Amino acid sequence: MEAQVFLDGTQLFDIVPISYNDAEWVRSLTQQPWSKWLNQPVAFTGMGSKAAQLLQQLVEPKILVNTEISPTTQTLLEEVLASPVCQNPDVEKMINRVLVFACSNICDETITSIYNRATGCVNAIDLFQRYVYQIPVHLTSLVNVN
Repeated sequence: MEAQVFLDGTQLFDIVPISYNDAEWVRSLTQQPWSKWLNQPVAFTGMGSKAAQLLQQLVEPKILVNTEISPTTQTLLEEVLASPVCQNPDVEKMINRVLVFACSNICDETITSIYNRATGCVNAIDLFQRYVYQIPVHLTSLVNVN
């Protein structure tokens, strides 16, 4: 058997990964094309790092296993589920949205509990944020400006 190998002059080892903290990750998902972080090496930091890696695996899987997610992706999913709640509500909401997206790739009985947990968390954060943003309006009506 003969094989030909073609190499270009690109040095792959000199590529420095882009570093994304939680705020940059949320901004990249909501305000930028996903190709920016999907097509480049990225180092995620912060509370959302495992969810960011999970989303990356779900969108562009490195390994396909029949109709299930790969063992690597399953491990990331379990780590995200076991992680503590993030104190930043925007990051926590994004983590749970990734979990909802992950449900479209899960083929076992855990899908219901993951979906219910994630949607419940997103709804609770939305409700809390709506309530918090309404507090100043209610307080101003209680204060006598004169």
